[in-house]
Amino acid sequence: MPDAVVFQTRADMAPAGMPTMTGNVALQAAQQPGTYRFQVDTGMAGGWALTLAAKVQGEPETVRATVNFNAAQ
Repeated sequence: MPDAVVFQTRADMAPAGMPTMTGNVALQAAQQPGTYRFQVDTGMAGGWALTLAAKVQGEPETVRATVNFNAAQ
């Protein structure tokens, strides 16, 4: 969805049972409208979760989502 405003990001190792282990998240330039890219500095390999909150035009409530991924070092 173009023009979404991502206002909250969090990366943590909750999928690996360590929710207090967090990583830095940086929004990156997207190559096309409606695409959002993030760089996550995980610091260690394992299961991670990227949690986002955004305001999306046409949606009355905040849109929240979590994407689980595996990081390799």
